[in-house]
Amino acid sequence: MERPSVTPSERLPARCLTIYGTTQRRYALLGNPNQSVRTSRLGCVTPNRSTDTRRGTVKRRHRGRRGERGAAIVEFAIVLPVLLLILLSMVDFGRYFYVRISLSSASIEVADAISRGLFTTSDGADSKRSKMLMVINDVSPGIAGFAQLTTPADFIFPTLPEACPNSAQKTAVQITTAFNSISPLFSFFSNAKSSASMRCLG
Repeated sequence: MERPSVTPSERLPARCLTIYGTTQRRYALLGNPNQSVRTSRLGCVTPNRSTDTRRGTVKRRHRGRRGERGAAIVEFAIVLPVLLLILLSMVDFGRYFYVRISLSSASIEVADAISRGLFTTSDGADSKRSKMLMVINDVSPGIAGFAQLTTPADFIFPTLPEACPNSAQKTAVQITTAFNSISPLFSFFSNAKSSASMRCLG
């Protein structure tokens, strides 16, 4: 037995009701409130539509989603270089901060060693340099290679301190190393240096 058809004029506005925990949408039908109607995938009742109308709606939805995905890809391509620059700059800042702390510790240790008699009056420039490098590598091993991102790496000593003759004088040490940055925004930090002075112990 065929069910009687219901025209749109016979229907009241649709509303959603919660029945047994499931949201269903029912249409109050004049004259026959128990007449069944077609339900959608979401469990809500929808008015009868033709197959062509449903296909057109699905196509429009797919086009909208493709447009949203394309816009998201373009936005990501614009933001990605900026994010990479910020990330690399943060890495360079951490490296530079670590190198400065390591050089500060090394310069203090070298000045302390010289004040205690590391150098002698007969030491030449090469002997002084090798003794200073020995102390630096003992305190901060590999710090020059970490700063320059290459091996072998060396330090720069603008002036080599003299041996401490007596306790009335001070010894000053300055250590410099080149710093190679990863980010182009951090290239203005080309060198990292530290200095320390200490009174001779005689």
